Amino acid sequence: MDLPTKTCCTSSDVLVERSQTGQHDCLIGNESSVFLPASCFPDHITFSLDIGGTLAKLAYPVQVDHQSSHVESVGTMKHIKLVAFDTDKVEEWLNYICETVLGRYAGNECHARATGTGCIKYYEKILTKLPFLNLEVDCKEMDHCLKGIDVLWRHLTAHQLLFDQSDFVGLEFKTTLVEAGLLPCIIANLGSALTIVQVNEKGVVEGIVGGSSQGGLAFLGLGFLLTKARSYEDLLKLALCGDHLALDLLLNDTAGSEYNDTSSDVVVSSFGKIAKLKPHHPDMHFRQEDVASSLLYCITEELAKTIYLVAKAQKVNTAILCGSFLTNNPSAIKHIGAKKAICSTYLKHDLRMLFLKYEAYLGAIGALTKI
Repeated sequence: MDLPTKTCCTSSDVLVERSQTGQHDCLIGNESSVFLPASCFPDHITFSLDIGGTLAKLAYPVQVDHQSSHVESVGTMKHIKLVAFDTDKVEEWLNYICETVLGRYAGNECHARATGTGCIKYYEKILTKLPFLNLEVDCKEMDHCLKGIDVLWRHLTAHQLLFDQSDFVGLEFKTTLVEAGLLPCIIANLGSALTIVQVNEKGVVEGIVGGSSQGGLAFLGLGFLLTKARSYEDLLKLALCGDHLALDLLLNDTAGSEYNDTSSDVVVSSFGKIAKLKPHHPDMHFRQEDVASSLLYCITEELAKTIYLVAKAQKVNTAILCGSFLTNNPSAIKHIGAKKAICSTYLKHDLRMLFLKYEAYLGAIGALTKI
């Protein structure tokens, strides 16, 4: 097997990896695993799928390494492998499931679960490729996302579960979401687009309360138009190597200083400097890295404001953020946290934001667990 290649953006110390095995184009940057108690998972479910608009996320148990230092007691823990594929490359992820996940079943009947926006669209294709599969389909992917959060919160520490920018002071871990002090809350799934659901004090999803068409796909589509990037990984690498302040108009550029108690370094117009400079310098060119960075900031700022305003409208003080848009994207997490702080200053609503690791896989993990 060929090793995955690595390309590194040294200016921001961000690593982007992509498989070049040629057989299965899995997104190595979106590949992970977690050890959880075997009691969390039914024995008859072989794998689960969360099929989104951009990524098909797969979760399945693999044989535990008896020498692994992660396992306290072999037999009581399960090693859950997590892999993501481009949703459109359906043959790739179906071949991977057939050969890597189900190979040992040799055509015997297997059970699996699927959720996500694509679970109905790809149902027939899955069963055509895997006719021996008994596939349960459930379109309530945010319910499965909540289940994934719940099972991880019960068994992982704060360091294992949350990115450093999370505000988790006063919360309890390795317990239920109710006892942890999280509820009620909203869950914001930042994927191809933004979906926000509310969870009540009993830990039940009450329904969608907000969202936005902006998200990962808007970032990618506009990025293709504005830069020479040919993939999401290329575009994100450009953005993380760029400086949005080179193109965004700041308050200092218009007021010359802080204004009405607003800091002079606040962005007042994304891409605003281009609008000011281009009419006078039509041949002026801008670094693609800065263009991508400004685009990332523009998209992320709108997501942050939407999440904050929905939380304020629903009168909740905790927002759990997840989704593949956060994967390998420290700038997005940083921008969201900064925008939340600004919103809190002006709108006077306290909001705790928690940025979850395993961010792309919570729906798949939840679908794999016991009902």
